[in-house]
Formats: sequence, structure tokens, C-alpha cells
Amino acid sequence: MPGGPLALDLANTIWHDDAGQRVDWLLDDAAVRRFCDEHGVVWTTAPVEHARDALTSARSIVHRILVSATADEPANDPSLSVAVDNALADTVVQSATIDGRLQLQITHPDPIQNLAISAVRGAIELVADQPTRTRCCDRDGCVLWFLDTSKGGRRRWCSMDRCGNRIKAQRHHQRSRTNG
Repeated sequence: MPGGPLALDLANTIWHDDAGQRVDWLLDDAAVRRFCDEHGVVWTTAPVEHARDALTSARSIVHRILVSATADEPANDPSLSVAVDNALADTVVQSATIDGRLQLQITHPDPIQNLAISAVRGAIELVADQPTRTRCCDRDGCVLWFLDTSKGGRRRWCSMDRCGNRIKAQRHHQRSRTNG
């Protein structure tokens, strides 16, 4: 699952399987723990429901941020700002020098909430810094997000293995049937 920016990893905890059924990875307790572990949160004695609630709430906000930023005409949705503000409740803002630059650190005392807030913050920064490179897969039925890091900026699929090859095989099959 991990491999991209945290915000996209969290967004991609929902996908459609080969039969087109919606899969929510965060419904599985072990998957919630693994997501936290893989993103630097050492699991404590916190109830898994606490982590699931924090992550699914953040995921909903991340999805709204991504969709809004990639829409042809982004919606002016004041409720999104309210949702982000609510997610940032009880956070601490401090200055820190990172890579030789003064930056603001937004943290929450609860490590799981901090992970969720980091995903929301990451989504905001991602669409602000790379709005044309943050995309949803072009294959019909695929809901996975990716950051296009290709040289030409023309990547269309979440991955070549998952969706790109399927599309290319479908096109080849259609051409073969038409020409054959």
C-alpha cells in the first residue's frame, strides 16, 4: 500500500476489486495497525476503533481536497474548510527549521491523530504544490490516486501493472476483433 505521499496512501485505502466491489482496507483491524506502523506510528494500546475513526475521517477530507483540486472548476465548498478546521482541533503549531528553512509544524499530542492530521495537511500541500500532477487513475472503475512523477507529466494510470496493461490489452483486443 505505501509508496507515495501519505495523503495518497490514505486515499488509496479504498479501491475496487477485480469484480468492481468497493474494498475499504481500514475496516480490517490488522490493516489499520499496519497502516499506522508503515507510516511511522508505533502502535500503542490505543483501541483500533480510535485509529480507524481518525483515519477514515481524515481520508474523507483528503478525498474532498483531491477531488476539489482536480475538478475542472473547483467548487467553493465552505464546508471543506470547516472540516479541515475541525480536523486541526487540539493541534499545536510551532516553528521548526527543516532542511535549513523555517517552517511551521502542525502536530497533535496523540500520535494517531497526528498521522491523520499529517495526511490532511499533506493533501493540501500536494494540491497546492503540484495540482496538475495529482491525479485519479483514468481507467474506468479505478478510484486510486497517484502523483505523476513522469518526465513528461502524462501518466494516466495508478500503475502500469494494475491498470495500464489492462487498458492496453483491451485496446489490442478491440483492434484485433475489428481488423480480424
